[in-house]
Amino acid sequence: MAAEAATDIARGVFTDARWARHVTGLRERWHAADQAHREVETLEVYSTHWIADEPFDTVLWPRHTNRMDARELAERVLDADQKLRDATVAGRAYGMQLARQMAKTIAEVYQHSSRTEPRPSKTRIAIVVVAHLTSRCRADDSAVQLFPPNLRPAGGAR
Repeated sequence: MAAEAATDIARGVFTDARWARHVTGLRERWHAADQAHREVETLEVYSTHWIADEPFDTVLWPRHTNRMDARELAERVLDADQKLRDATVAGRAYGMQLARQMAKTIAEVYQHSSRTEPRPSKTRIAIVVVAHLTSRCRADDSAVQLFPPNLRPAGGAR
C-alpha cells in the first residue's frame, strides 16, 4: 500500500514542468556516456583483429580498422576510455543529484498530504524515482547504467 502511495504521489511530481529541463539534462548525459561506451566497444573490436605474421614479426590490419597503426589505435582506445569514464561519472553525479531532489520533493508532498496509509520508506521512494528516470532517459539499447544496482527496480528493468 505504501508502495502504491509513493507511486501515486511520484506521478504528480514527475509531471511537474520544473523537472523537464533536468530530465533532459540527464538524458543528454546518459546519451553521451552511451556514445562513449559504443566507441570503446568499436575500438576494442578493432584491437582484437590484429593478425600477427610471426616469421616477420609484423602486424597486419584488416580493412575495417581504417588502416590505423598500433600507436594510433592505442591512443584512440585510451582517449575513448577516458571519455567514457568522464561521461559516466558526470552522468552518475547528475542523475543521483536529480534523483535525490525528486525523492525529497516526493517525501515532502507525501508529508503534507492527507493520506492515511503509512509513509513509504526513503528507499522505496528512491526506487520509484530511479525507475522513472531510467525509463525516461535511458535508451532501450544502452549498456550504460548510471544508478547503483540497489536502487534499480527488481526484475531487471532495463
